[in-house]
Amino acid sequence: MRIALNGMLLSGRFTGVETAIYRLAEGLCHHGKESYELFVPADFPAQELANDRFRTIRSGLPGRNRLARILWEHLMLPRHVRRVAADVVHAPGYVAPRLRGATLILTIYDLIALRHPEWCRRANALHYARLLPASARRADGIIVPSEQTRRDLVDTLGVGDRKIRVIPLGVDASLAPVADSGLLDRVRQKHDLPARYLLFVGQQEPKKNLRGLLESYRDLKQRLSSTPSLVLAGARGWGTDGLAGDVRRFGLEQDVRFTGYVEIGDLAALYSMADVFVFPSLYEGFGLPPLEAMACGVPVVCSDRGALPEVVGDAAVLVDPLRADELAGAIERVLTDGALRRDLVARGHARAATFTWERCVTATEDFYREVNHRASK
Repeated sequence: MRIALNGMLLSGRFTGVETAIYRLAEGLCHHGKESYELFVPADFPAQELANDRFRTIRSGLPGRNRLARILWEHLMLPRHVRRVAADVVHAPGYVAPRLRGATLILTIYDLIALRHPEWCRRANALHYARLLPASARRADGIIVPSEQTRRDLVDTLGVGDRKIRVIPLGVDASLAPVADSGLLDRVRQKHDLPARYLLFVGQQEPKKNLRGLLESYRDLKQRLSSTPSLVLAGARGWGTDGLAGDVRRFGLEQDVRFTGYVEIGDLAALYSMADVFVFPSLYEGFGLPPLEAMACGVPVVCSDRGALPEVVGDAAVLVDPLRADELAGAIERVLTDGALRRDLVARGHARAATFTWERCVTATEDFYREVNHRASK
């Protein structure tokens, strides 16, 4: 088969969805069996993926210009699909243009924009409310990363189960415990990290519940005199302008560090040096950061909401993210109970090892073939 993969979201710094799209494309390039055309914006920041069956094609438009990207996807992408005679088109970013003559596969990571628009930028909520339901109806097959998103899709949009396939994301192979003291020291100095710290990784946005994390951290400091610092790593998103003020109001100026965006090359060391990884998100369609922390040998405390319980299984301490006392108590137990820490590290390492991009690629290609065969009948 010849497959067209829409990578027009791949511009700037990759966060959750962009990382998932790029890792899938990279895996399809290195481990896939079919022929691929990956369409990317002019400002695609990564190394181009290419071999005898995989080609990267740059459009003439920058992906950072949202309106231009949307227009290109809906007006130009169908023309390119016809030109390369694609059998299958995979739109891995929630929405897809109208197409003729090709099987359409859509990836939907979550339905937050429809179920919880208050946790989204207004423009995003309006965009997805208008285009996502129609894209889901047109799609011949839909990939979701979790059972949670599958249920949301069936319950919210009435999509038939038969055309949905749950294919979990993978953990990047570079994420593993770091023992190289030189690398650890370089990353510590580069990001001005304290000697001991609790860690959160993710883009700053309302659903991540960072104010709740700060409240829990304040409570933890009152319980435990030896509480490590708190490091919040990730790009500044939206709706969190008050975080710095919360830090001041809670009297935590000396204890909380914001690193900003952290490059993939620094992540393994950042995780490896943490005492506990904390992820109190209010909703995730999957949730890679807890698995990444587990892969690096860090015990995890995370929310019991959304897809997180099915992703982390029994390898993390689950808490109600809206109860600051419960979150603080869970972190305290992991910090002070050596047996619990060792058990979480062992379970976490085993859990993370089951999520690989090779498995994701194999399952994705199998789904391409299955849906294309069904659509061709």
